[in-house]
Amino acid sequence: MMLLFVMAGFSSVQAQNYKSLTDAVESVRAAVDTYEHQALGSKKSVPNSAVSTKSASGPSADAADVSTKISYFQTFIKLAKSTNGGREPVGVAQGLQLLDQLYNVQTLPEPRKSRIAAARAELLTFITL
Repeated sequence: MMLLFVMAGFSSVQAQNYKSLTDAVESVRAAVDTYEHQALGSKKSVPNSAVSTKSASGPSADAADVSTKISYFQTFIKLAKSTNGGREPVGVAQGLQLLDQLYNVQTLPEPRKSRIAAARAELLTFITL
């Protein structure tokens, strides 16, 4: 019976094998830098162009995805490095838990819900071993 209670409290966040805080932050920062570079490149316009390159499902949608990922990843870094009232950073696992609380996808409308879910899935690739 006791084993059942222990397993019930063992969430998927705690079950992951996370990188160290330093390694996770470095990986996420590299991703942020890449996406910021990509966002800057997509803002360049072609002067005197008669053809519009933006469509509802094309570059403008990609720009929203990139913007969401940058914001989501930066928020993770802040939360994971925060001390939450203590002297030590909260770390990767608790940072992810705080991020999940902050971005409660159950309450978000589409397409934001899908963007956050995709950003979280990608974040996991950067912070897990």
